[in-house]
Amino acid sequence: MPGTDSGRAGQGVPPRYRKLTALGLVALTLLLTAVTILYVDPIRGPLEAEVLQRPVVDGMVALGRHLGGWDLAPALLAVALIAAGYRWRRLLVTTVVGYAIQTGSTELLKQITGRARPRQMEGPIAFFGWSDAHHSFPSGHASFAFLFATIIGAYFPRVRWLAYSYAVFVSLTRLIADAHYVSDLLFGALIGILSGFLVLYWWPPQPARPLDGPHARPTGPPGARNPQRPGPAQQSQPKRLSPTFELRLAPLRDEPRRPSPQARSRSGPPDDRAGPLTCR
Repeated sequence: MPGTDSGRAGQGVPPRYRKLTALGLVALTLLLTAVTILYVDPIRGPLEAEVLQRPVVDGMVALGRHLGGWDLAPALLAVALIAAGYRWRRLLVTTVVGYAIQTGSTELLKQITGRARPRQMEGPIAFFGWSDAHHSFPSGHASFAFLFATIIGAYFPRVRWLAYSYAVFVSLTRLIADAHYVSDLLFGALIGILSGFLVLYWWPPQPARPLDGPHARPTGPPGARNPQRPGPAQQSQPKRLSPTFELRLAPLRDEPRRPSPQARSRSGPPDDRAGPLTCR
């Protein structure tokens, strides 16, 4: 359900501050994109270095192009669905819906801005408006890679660093291929991350080990479904007192039990007719 967190970072942060933090990050990314268009995108010298012209770099560029598109991305998604276990349905729905939002937003901005790619025209400030020939801003590969990394990082926190490394690798290969400017990659990453956060807000990740149900894995004594809901074996065991309380009760257990005053009154005065007891 929306609004429920499942062990994500920032669980103790109030929702108001979460929204302010998200808006601040969006504003900062927009500012960085504008600054990058003016001062970073015109710098093309490092991309023409001799080390980037080697065949191994060309192979990495080709690999990044396939990993960021629907050539090899379905294979990565299949691996993630297998690793998700019983959560594969929600992961599939989250990825498909996130992809629809990310692709729709990216393609709409490409069409509206009509920015030429670096290899098409000199000068980074080349926005032609509505155009079918220029689709540089924002980067579709970067937006998809960061969408996928955001979702995978939420489902598998231990490999979050690997997921974002994959996204950075795909983005850098698009820069080396002279297919995008740095600002294209920044704004594409922003679209991918926001799309991932949106679908994760609608469908938060389920726990890796369900607490109950047919897929539950018992972690307690035999008969227990989970530690929060004890089974019959746990319920039948008597509760043991703490050692300190046991020491306090020890003198009371050793003392002989004395009859109460009510019991004495009912039994009447002691009978002395039997005489004293003698030992033979």
